[in-house]
Amino acid sequence: MQQLSAKLGGVGTVVYNVARYATDISQVSLGLLYAGNAPAVTLLLIAGWGLLYAPGVLVATFSIGSAAPEALEFANGLTASFANFSVTLGTVAGGWVISQAGIAHTPWLSLGLGVAAIGLVGARSLWDQRHPSLR
Repeated sequence: MQQLSAKLGGVGTVVYNVARYATDISQVSLGLLYAGNAPAVTLLLIAGWGLLYAPGVLVATFSIGSAAPEALEFANGLTASFANFSVTLGTVAGGWVISQAGIAHTPWLSLGLGVAAIGLVGARSLWDQRHPSLR
């Protein structure tokens, strides 16, 4: 994994791919906010979200694997565990938003989580830059 990461551009490429993925997903949420009562647009946006969501596990696996190239099995286990935890947390948060504010507000939750993900990617990038000996 480390050799593949180096060939593809190293940590910078991983950070870029993860940030780009979170940004693309957030843009779909933003589109849903403004789709209004246009079922065709909403359907296309949700289909786009599905196409973007599918490679998410690969992006996450590559990101975690690049952070721990000496412990790939452990990193893969973390990926699976946190993916399941994230789905659970997202379902609970989405259900709470729907019960409190209505389904029309769920894109705001998704957008907020996307911004938080981009922030965490930025924090990891800063950490990697300030602590190169821990890589």
